Amino acid sequence: MAIIVAVLALVAIVAGMVAVNANNAKPKGPDFQAPYDEYCSEPWAKVANDGSYLAIGTNPSDRKADSNIYILEAGRAIKDINKALGFDESFHERMSRANAMAGMQSETGNGVRASWDYHPDHGLGVTYSLDNE
Repeated sequence: MAIIVAVLALVAIVAGMVAVNANNAKPKGPDFQAPYDEYCSEPWAKVANDGSYLAIGTNPSDRKADSNIYILEAGRAIKDINKALGFDESFHERMSRANAMAGMQSETGNGVRASWDYHPDHGLGVTYSLDNE
């Protein structure tokens, strides 16, 4: 009987250690499903199945800039998501001044890495991901 109790205790200890390590292995930071659900829609936004990133494009169909197809809703969502993630208004201002020559830019804060670029044919593209550094 003592051997059975000892084996069960050992199994319980190992199971507890596995559970603690699994929780510690999860990336820290927000789940991007919530801001996607609140501010975004297809086809201009996509969230990872595991909620680890959120990508937004202001011109997902790559329409010519003179066709006025840029999605204003996507631009508003970027501003709202920046605020919801704790970035200040100056951050959004820097994003909105992006140009094709600047290339990909990024900034981190509050456990989030925001990366963005701009191209006249593709609009502003922003990806929010977990900052695991």
